[in-house]
Amino acid sequence: MNRPDILESAKKNIVDFFLISKPFFNNSKYIGGLTVPQIIFLSELKHNGSCTVSSLAKSMGITSSAVTSLSNKLLSNEFITRHRPKDNRRIVILNLTDKGDEIIKKVNKSRLNFLEEFLKTIKTEDLEKINCGISKLNSNFINYKNNLKN
Repeated sequence: MNRPDILESAKKNIVDFFLISKPFFNNSKYIGGLTVPQIIFLSELKHNGSCTVSSLAKSMGITSSAVTSLSNKLLSNEFITRHRPKDNRRIVILNLTDKGDEIIKKVNKSRLNFLEEFLKTIKTEDLEKINCGISKLNSNFINYKNNLKN
């Protein structure tokens, strides 16, 4: 197979993987009654720590008003806190609470349990190849993301 054919096949397989696996990964949306965007929101806060609405919006690739909308239910369920610094009332800072941290731990545990169950039927040598390929994809995504920032 030549490179253009391999690239076409890889693109199709990656898209198919995302489409086929999406319902399985989205099962975690039922944990705590949260939606997938809310779980992503909490995961970003866990990963980035305390941050402003605008920086979270940029990180998630959505608008500040969408972050505000998402934060309302999370705030009422005490998964996050929101405050304005005294020195700059225009900024809104979001923090993950212990309760929010616990729900993200449950979501991650659920996903890891699913992956463990799913991967256990794959032969070791195939799993090594998959692992190598995914590592390369992750590295390329990180490099691509870093190049977008410049």
